Amino acid sequence: MGVKSEAAGSRAACAAFVLSAVVGGGCWLLTPPAGWALGCAPEWPEWLAVVILLFSPLVLVPLALRLVARRCPLGGDSRAWTLAGRAQLPAALLLSAAFALPAGPVAAALTVPWVLFTLVVAVIGLRRLWEGGVRPLSAACENAGLIFLAVGGAWTLTSRLGARPLDFDAMIVLLTAAHFHFAGFILPLLTSWTAQELNDRLTGLACPGVMGGVPLVAAGITANQLGLPCVEALAAWFLSAACMLLAVSQGRLGWQTRVSPAGSLLVLSSIALVAGMILAAAYGIRSHVSLAWLDIPTMLVTHATVNAFGFCLAGLAGWAWRWHFGRV
Repeated sequence: MGVKSEAAGSRAACAAFVLSAVVGGGCWLLTPPAGWALGCAPEWPEWLAVVILLFSPLVLVPLALRLVARRCPLGGDSRAWTLAGRAQLPAALLLSAAFALPAGPVAAALTVPWVLFTLVVAVIGLRRLWEGGVRPLSAACENAGLIFLAVGGAWTLTSRLGARPLDFDAMIVLLTAAHFHFAGFILPLLTSWTAQELNDRLTGLACPGVMGGVPLVAAGITANQLGLPCVEALAAWFLSAACMLLAVSQGRLGWQTRVSPAGSLLVLSSIALVAGMILAAAYGIRSHVSLAWLDIPTMLVTHATVNAFGFCLAGLAGWAWRWHFGRV
């Protein structure tokens, strides 16, 4: 009976996440024109940062969680997955509404449901990490992604509240929220899945690199704010190196089945990751090398866009296709 209940819970959660991604995708496409029509679209480049950030809660998060819930036994987390499946879409829609308002108490209140949702996901990750430990590292990497999502939720709330810890610029607060929704959440998942498929030393090194590199970059940005730019440079290069390992491994996996949509999407995702992280590595040393052209607006148009749509979306689509229609 318990097995049947768990299977039913898994199907319900997966169905809810699929619905969320479809509805969320439609809402995301309407976000820019709606903002312009209502006169609530922020100035460039903040507008682009908001649009990219919302792509994760509205589209990528439900797509990724569907894959996680479908692949893994729910066990004692069945109720938490069911709750997450039901709460994800309303929370993401309220978050979208929060970005249509000026930063302040009302916008922050609309963000709270998303924060609570990310906490539910983080609790699932913590429980799985507690029960399974850090071995194998590939499983721990997936759980780390679930936990990091809550950090993204907390920074999103900080942004919508209008708070500026350590006197960070409002844009940096917003981009930190985006960092943990993309690099913090999607990157560990794709790294974990690639490592589990290949089970080789190269991807095995990528797992701890990604798990350590994501928070290290956030710490590096903080250190730069405190007058230690070298820490940010080292963090950016460390994470970039881990991402290059993933790109090689995932690209090799995709190349083996390159004639299929899954293989092509994984290769595309890997190429996008290489391009995005070369830019990240260059941006990390901007305090030491003259790169005046590589400012935040340029990074949003290049690094953020390539990673969000090239690496994350293509990667999730590739893995979904591989598990549904390819070799599993």
